[in-house]
Amino acid sequence: MGWLPDRRRAAGRRGADRNDRPEPASCPTTIVWPMEDRVIPFAGYGVPMLEAVPGAQLVRLGGVTFR
Repeated sequence: MGWLPDRRRAAGRRGADRNDRPEPASCPTTIVWPMEDRVIPFAGYGVPMLEAVPGAQLVRLGGVTFR
C-alpha cells in the first residue's frame, strides 16, 4: 500500500494488516507513467507500485501531462 496517497494509506491501516500484499498478478501487467508528472511523482508512487507488482513492465510516456 506504499503507493497510495497518505489519507488512503492511513485509512487502510485502520482496517487491515499493513503487511498484507495483493496476490501476484496472474497475467502480464504494464504500468504506464508520464516522463514528467508533477501531480503524482514517479519516485514516490511509481517506484513503489513497480516493487509491489512483481514482473510488471514499465512504459514511460514523453509529452504526456495532466491539465
